[in-house]
Amino acid sequence: MVAGMKVGTRLGLGFAWVVLLLMLVTVFGLYNMDQMQRRFLDVVSVNNPESKLVTEMMETVQERSISLRNLMLQGGAEDIEKEAAYIKAQTQKYLAAEQKLHKMFDSEPGTQPEEKAALPKIKAQADTAHKLIDQAVDLGLKREAYELAQFLKEDYLPTQKKWQAELTALNAIEDRLNQDAARDSTKAYDAARWLMLATSAVGIITALLAAVWITRNLLKKLGGEPDYAVSIAGQIADGDLAVHIETKKGDQESLLAAMSVMRDKLAAIVTQVRAGSETISTASTEIARGNLDLLFSVINAGNVRKQQSSACPTFVGDNHAVNARIQVAHRRFLGS
Repeated sequence: MVAGMKVGTRLGLGFAWVVLLLMLVTVFGLYNMDQMQRRFLDVVSVNNPESKLVTEMMETVQERSISLRNLMLQGGAEDIEKEAAYIKAQTQKYLAAEQKLHKMFDSEPGTQPEEKAALPKIKAQADTAHKLIDQAVDLGLKREAYELAQFLKEDYLPTQKKWQAELTALNAIEDRLNQDAARDSTKAYDAARWLMLATSAVGIITALLAAVWITRNLLKKLGGEPDYAVSIAGQIADGDLAVHIETKKGDQESLLAAMSVMRDKLAAIVTQVRAGSETISTASTEIARGNLDLLFSVINAGNVRKQQSSACPTFVGDNHAVNARIQVAHRRFLGS
């Protein structure tokens, strides 16, 4: 099948294979780049905002704890009211962040089950803590510092620690997911790099093998370099049938081998034509010489007849016959 392929078909198949490998490299590269882009977007658009919200919630817890301790300080009424307003603002900030985080967990398809499971635990602790915070603020506004201190120590701080622990656990989950996404992105990059290198190496090696295969088959068909075959064909066309054609040992199917056979047959035909021409020329010369001898013999015979006729009139008729023969011989000589 390969031996009967046209040159254009072989070249087309070779280049088509190289182009196919390049397309595979491009497709794999784009696919892995898309995977890296998706993981990068997960980190930037999902994990980082979620981590930021969890951190914001943790900060509001710490800020309110500090403000609650400030309420124990017997400052002026204005200062106590400022602390109470700040605590309320931090509570609203916490609730807004909690609501955003809940919406992100519900809307993002990549949200992990452990993330969703952490929110109810945090909310349970937050609801309890918010009630305790309201009670602590009331004690602060009443300027009951001792009762506030006992309340914070015995009731609020244990709940606040559990609350903070749940938020810290969720924050640790978000950090781990960020690290996992970073590792996945690195793995995708490494896989894309090695895949592209391997595919490129296969493409280069295949291209080299295809080039060698096509070149060897072409040279095998030609029997030598194309310029050499053109030169030999030109010399034969100019009539040089003695030109030496170099062919490989055992080569009987190449173009140069066929040209060598053609040269030998042309030389044999020319030799036969020359031999035939020489034979015809020799035969023509012999015929002309024979006719000339015949003419001379007839002329001599005529002369003899004339002499005899002058001696004897009975030979006159014979002389006319001789003269007729002489004219026939003369015409044959001229025709030869």
